[in-house]
Amino acid sequence: CSGTVSNLTVKNVNINAPQCRYVGVISGSGGTFTNCKVVFSTTSSVTGDWYVGGISGVEGKFTDCTVESMSENPVVRGNSMVGGLVGWCYSVIESCVVNAIVVGAENVGGIVGSGRPSIKCCSFQGKVEGESRIGGIMGAYENWHTSSLMHGCKVDAEVIASKSSAGGLIGYNYNDGLKVVGCYTRGTVNAPASCGGLVGDRSRHCGCY
Repeated sequence: CSGTVSNLTVKNVNINAPQCRYVGVISGSGGTFTNCKVVFSTTSSVTGDWYVGGISGVEGKFTDCTVESMSENPVVRGNSMVGGLVGWCYSVIESCVVNAIVVGAENVGGIVGSGRPSIKCCSFQGKVEGESRIGGIMGAYENWHTSSLMHGCKVDAEVIASKSSAGGLIGYNYNDGLKVVGCYTRGTVNAPASCGGLVGDRSRHCGCY
């Protein structure tokens, strides 16, 4: 999808599609999003199977976007590639904020589930929970051939993987492909294997705390 969405606020949307892929509140299949905001009430949420996001299921360029939740329950839910902002992304995510509970099985992140995006100056507050490859910002960085950058991101969250690979920032960094610079995490990270305050498995970072 190549459409552009700007200055849009969406409130109290409830999407229940547990057998569907490419599920998002604004778009299922991407676009360019600037200054967009999704607000979940105590009774609203988005649920899908694979590629599930608070704004878009897959892809897109995101700038100054926000996902907020007033609920103590999960508001973004799926199976694989589940993110508070976007499920799967290969583009740029910049100056975005998510405050929510995000739940899935694998490749689950507070901002993005998986892919190879560049992520700059984003923050996540809340909880991310799943089985494996679970991260406060990103569940799994998946590219084997080129590098991307995560810079200036902040996390204040509970990150839980019931099987393996949980990180305050990234659950699993394939091939050390994502370089992490100047990021900050606080909260708790729990997993029975491959658990880290910054990166759960395969770490490449500097100037982070």
